[in-house]
Amino acid sequence: MQILLAITAPCRPCNQWGSLVRLPVLVTGITVMLVGFSGCGGGNQPAPGTDSTSAGDSMTSKVDACRTRMESAIQRLRPESLPRNDRQARLVSRLNSWLAECAADAVQDLEVSEENLAFLGASARRAVSSPRFTVSDAAWVRDNMILSQLAREIAAQDNDPGADSEIRRIVNVFRWIINNISIRTADESALPSGLLDILLTGRGDPRSRAWVFAALVRQLQRDVVLLLPSEPEDDAEFLAAACLDDRLLLFDPTTGVPIPSDGDMSVLADSPAGAEYLKAREPWQKPEIRIIAQTAAICPRMLVLQQQLPVDSSAILYEELAGGTSNILPLVERVAAAAPDVLDASRVALWEWPNQQVTAAASLDEDQQRKRMEFLRHFEAPFERKQLELETDFRDILSQPNLTPQQRNNVWTQRFFEEAEKMEELIAEDKLFGRPSSRLLRARLSQIKGAHGVELIQQFQKIRTACIDDEISFVVPREIDPGGRRSIPLPDTIRSVNQRATGDTLYWTGICQMDRGEPGTAVSTFQNYRRQYPNGIWFYPSMLNQALSLLEQGRTATAAEILRDAAHADNPERSRARWLLERLQANP
Repeated sequence: MQILLAITAPCRPCNQWGSLVRLPVLVTGITVMLVGFSGCGGGNQPAPGTDSTSAGDSMTSKVDACRTRMESAIQRLRPESLPRNDRQARLVSRLNSWLAECAADAVQDLEVSEENLAFLGASARRAVSSPRFTVSDAAWVRDNMILSQLAREIAAQDNDPGADSEIRRIVNVFRWIINNISIRTADESALPSGLLDILLTGRGDPRSRAWVFAALVRQLQRDVVLLLPSEPEDDAEFLAAACLDDRLLLFDPTTGVPIPSDGDMSVLADSPAGAEYLKAREPWQKPEIRIIAQTAAICPRMLVLQQQLPVDSSAILYEELAGGTSNILPLVERVAAAAPDVLDASRVALWEWPNQQVTAAASLDEDQQRKRMEFLRHFEAPFERKQLELETDFRDILSQPNLTPQQRNNVWTQRFFEEAEKMEELIAEDKLFGRPSSRLLRARLSQIKGAHGVELIQQFQKIRTACIDDEISFVVPREIDPGGRRSIPLPDTIRSVNQRATGDTLYWTGICQMDRGEPGTAVSTFQNYRRQYPNGIWFYPSMLNQALSLLEQGRTATAAEILRDAAHADNPERSRARWLLERLQANP
């Protein structure tokens, strides 16, 4: 049930209503929308000569109009709605229209503090001070709505309300990321990618994992920072630190495991180490601290938008770095409080890599755009093609009485090859893909929002079935073929896309089964993947996830065998396989 309350708060002498502010408050199951305006309209009284009923109706009308504008703009911020620049431009225009009509004063009243600006370069300072939304802002809002839903789904899987529930939730988030985002192999193209591409493809590097980890934990209203050893040359060696009120949790995105605390002998390290680990190791006693935040998160307009998002699209969009812009406790203070004797606020800086990735991904050159399109094309599968028909009417040939059967066959064969040459031209021009259904994209989006139910597994199976064909059939006269059909092989470009789609859906089915608590079924699925796709990109990830499923079943000996095979020199995650194997051998 929703109740809409309109309240006003005068801020300065004026005769115009300011910007709309909507704050959701949950009261015993009832969603109460507190709606107010920054600025003033002459206090709470209508202007002289204005009928109070008319003024109230006018305010209610504006509240409703602003709510409709907001909900319309947010509804269109679906991932499948932002593939083209023209759509992005229209969506940003909708957001800016809402901003101008409903929240301009609220943004104007929030000036970026010098303390926050001190973390930014010149171009970033201009971006955060702008009063208008940009295309990158739209992507930021979209990504965080996805991450918010995913974080809630992961957190909901832990039903134990014990004292360590928050720690378990953060550990579960980290493990979801490691299981779902695999390290690219050396021969994979390392194109710059935003958060959505990393989640969709499930491919990245250790920095990608740390970035997604921080973004997901932020939706749980906790912070993750990057820790580098003192005097680092680069960010090649780092740890991810989740900051609780008075405690750190340390994770290693490179090996994909939590840093185990003293006395934690569990195979998967269920109790991550904290500040004591850093104090005991000289390079980490005074670590460099890197904030993981994109430029979009520091913009005041994001705070206004965050406060006014519809309840069912709520997400954390804004980050108060050092204070002065809002009343939110600054991130720098929150981080220092988690381990005051180790984390020094003077050693805090912004991690530039995520912003570099976002900027580079938005300005790919022609060759990079082509590679990205090829890499993501299978998300358009299955491709729906009309039934091909030959242009030649072979019945005319077959009905000619002056031709012998051999002559008819010769003429048919000649004309058939002529038709086949035309089809090869279509293949060369890439016209045989057909109309993309994008069913795989929609199914994968559901999965990265936290879905893992039977319905999703069935969708994956249907997509596999639709993409399994490796030839194109067409109608021919039954006098030529009793079945009335002939076929030609699909071109390699289409077959490779279909194979990628069928391989991904099989592997992601195994991930769904893990998330559903069905380790036995997941073991079989991962085995089937390697048997059907021995050269697939998920070959080694399927080994690692199969080993985890075996461990959940208590089949430690079989898990150890899989981990030995996974510790191969070709596996970019061999360090994780070796670490798990060592822990397993230490806990027979």
